[in-house]
Amino acid sequence: MAFAGRSVLQQLVSQQRALQAALSGNLLQPAAGWSVLETQQQAYSTSSESSPAAESPRRPRPSIFAACVLERLPVVKSPPPAWEAEYKAWTQLRQTNEQLIKQYPALDKKQKTRDDSEQGELKLVPTVTKADESGAVSTMKRRLAEKLVLLVKARNPAAAAAAAAGSASGAAAAAAASAAAGQAVWTFPTAAHTAGESIREAAERALKEAIGPSQVYFVGNSPMAHLDLRSISSSSSSSSSSSSAAAGSPSASTADAAPSSNGSSSSNISKRPAARVFFHLAQVVNDPWEVSLQDSSSASEFAWVGKEELGQYLQDEALLALARKML
Repeated sequence: MAFAGRSVLQQLVSQQRALQAALSGNLLQPAAGWSVLETQQQAYSTSSESSPAAESPRRPRPSIFAACVLERLPVVKSPPPAWEAEYKAWTQLRQTNEQLIKQYPALDKKQKTRDDSEQGELKLVPTVTKADESGAVSTMKRRLAEKLVLLVKARNPAAAAAAAAGSASGAAAAAAASAAAGQAVWTFPTAAHTAGESIREAAERALKEAIGPSQVYFVGNSPMAHLDLRSISSSSSSSSSSSSAAAGSPSASTADAAPSSNGSSSSNISKRPAARVFFHLAQVVNDPWEVSLQDSSSASEFAWVGKEELGQYLQDEALLALARKML
């Protein structure tokens, strides 16, 4: 028994030594597939450095612009709909019949005349103004029960920047920019953002350049929305209307396009926006006042329009959809 146990112990010791030797050999000697993996990595790095996508220049960042969305809040309360007026009359009749409210006796004519002379007669202001009757849109004294927004007809600097970014050469870029800048379209007061100023300050400057100093309250310090303008070269991959692309205007999109399925960086660079416009909200303070354009302003006309009238002025579908969401 002692001999058999010693032989088994010797076998276990020899197996343990063999296992240790095998492990030490694997750790000291490189694996068979290591050289192959290293060769593949070197080949991949060489091919990536020589690929045209890596050698293609990166597109510059989009030009930043700020637009002021100046709105005039409703001045009078809009009349209730027919169902609401009927419900209010029914409720008042029900409360009277159930004696929930008290009916006071009517004053005689002499007492009523005396009270009116002491307190002053209450005169109701008509909600339909002369501007509503004549169809004038250059005054905010119209549609008193609705919310209005200021639009100007001027050259769009953001569209000019997007058109220039889509051209190939310098001469073509200048021609495209002048063509886009020469087209006066209805839009919000817009100005290019300069270094060292915030989006709100740029929007304030855009409004001041259009109508001069005004009684306006800018809401917060952050913009309410933004719009990306694509260049003409990448208009086929955007979501704007075909009419705007045919007219030579840059296409617009509210979101960046998704990268291509093959994962190439060149396609992602071409889909970057050429210009980005941030919209800042402002509101008219005090009673409606008259507005006039500055002599130095590039705008030729201005209008106070309601939400349902935006389609008659804004031609770009992306800008029109965004404006309806903002209002």
